[in-house]
Amino acid sequence: MKPNQNDQISNQAGVSTQSVQPRQTVQVGTTAANQPYQGNSYNPTMAPSYRNEPSAAEFDPTTSPASTLQLPRKKSKKKLIILLVSLGALLLLAGGAAYAYMAVYQKPENVVLDAMSKALSAQAIQSKTVVTSDFTLGNGENAFSFSKLTLDMNTNYNPNVQTNAVLTFSIGGKTYNVAADGFVADNGDVYFRVNSVTDILNYYYSRIGTGVELSDKTRQMIKGLENKWIKYSVADMKEQNPDSAKAYSCVIDAYKKNTNNNETNTQLQKAYKDHPFIDVSDKTKSRDGLTGYDVTLNKDKAKQFGEAVKQTQLYKDAKACDPDADPDSVSENIAPVTEDGDTGKTSYTVWVDSWSHTLRQVEVVNTSKPSGADKEFTTKVLTELAYDSSVSFTTPKADMTAKELQEKLTKLSEQLSADAENVPSGTDSIRNRAKKTGSIVRANLVTKKAEAYYAINGDYPKTIADFAKEAESELNDEVIVVNTLPSDTGSLAYKYCGSGSAQVVYKDSTTNKYVSQGLGRGPNGEVTALCAK
Repeated sequence: MKPNQNDQISNQAGVSTQSVQPRQTVQVGTTAANQPYQGNSYNPTMAPSYRNEPSAAEFDPTTSPASTLQLPRKKSKKKLIILLVSLGALLLLAGGAAYAYMAVYQKPENVVLDAMSKALSAQAIQSKTVVTSDFTLGNGENAFSFSKLTLDMNTNYNPNVQTNAVLTFSIGGKTYNVAADGFVADNGDVYFRVNSVTDILNYYYSRIGTGVELSDKTRQMIKGLENKWIKYSVADMKEQNPDSAKAYSCVIDAYKKNTNNNETNTQLQKAYKDHPFIDVSDKTKSRDGLTGYDVTLNKDKAKQFGEAVKQTQLYKDAKACDPDADPDSVSENIAPVTEDGDTGKTSYTVWVDSWSHTLRQVEVVNTSKPSGADKEFTTKVLTELAYDSSVSFTTPKADMTAKELQEKLTKLSEQLSADAENVPSGTDSIRNRAKKTGSIVRANLVTKKAEAYYAINGDYPKTIADFAKEAESELNDEVIVVNTLPSDTGSLAYKYCGSGSAQVVYKDSTTNKYVSQGLGRGPNGEVTALCAK
């Protein structure tokens, strides 16, 4: 049986007529009324409707749902074109963004430039530096071997600085660990302490000095200085040198003022962006989720960067604190690190988080052959960086003042001299080494006094009498200093050799030769005359 015309229209329109209810329905009285056959005859008026529509006898085209059905319009090609164009534009934009990300944002020089700029403006930096080397010197029981130096540092913009250093090395097959801690409070007070120095001092004294170990009294005095926080306050500095203390406090205030200033951060970042003294290789490498870039340091750009720093407000404010400071020191301090030594080669690698452009590690490898060595040695330096501004600082509790330390060191020096004079009888070589140790101790003391004078006056004492002009450089009566080569091991010679140059000379009792400790550009080592090169 064929469907009626209305069914055909409905089917062509894509609309199911199963849900359309006609106005008139067949009233079914019995089950038989719904059947197409009654006995053996066919009753067309009782034929079942197609898909539940009225029979042909009941169909009214004026009231049929097909008479009110709206046929759908033909789909517009414009909408399809617009859709395709939009999709193509999105793909082009995505491709352009990917290209910009890889070709611009992830370009090696841009990554390193961005990382350096962020590091310069960081509110806080935590660094862990590990130095390893295969350097050795000498043979036998006096053979020296460097193992590792670890330096942890925590700084912020307050400014606070907290450091911890551990040096590990071996002499004659025995391993020594020497540790030191430092702390700079935001008001400028300095704290420091040392640990585990007694054993190495005993080795030096017994093997190189007197030939016998330190006395129990001397050991006790040294241990009394270990693990003790010494405080050197701004007030201590002011008492010793008011002008230096004033300049120091002024620089700290200038630092605080400028480091919390966004303009200063912008100036420092601009100085580096204008003069990026780090040249970046196009080749990259990966390690621990970081991207490594081999870099070289450009000497000329480093000097230009130093000159640009002089134009920042931070530098200008700091310079105003000490007008006599050398204006060339900034660029001169930056440029030397860009040069390889005559006997070595240095490579630099920076490791950066590629997504955030955060500088995470700096790696330096140096291969060199020291003067007199028969082979090359390799030294590796790896610094890991973090930028957690929530890390707190705790000011140490001082165990002694700098003045108290100076008094204890003077007594220790006197005790060492007494030990040297009281070496048990034995060979002449032991006695001579004891005398040599005493001479070295006294020469070191005079050298420190001369350096203290230089720190105040910008030059070394021109005469022995000049030492007494400053409290911190004044010599005690127990040290005999002359202006000619010393005639015995009990005296020392001091000679001013010109601007920024001087020397302290003692007589080596084991060789009967004169040995100079140079100050500034002063000559070092064995000499036959004062200030002779």
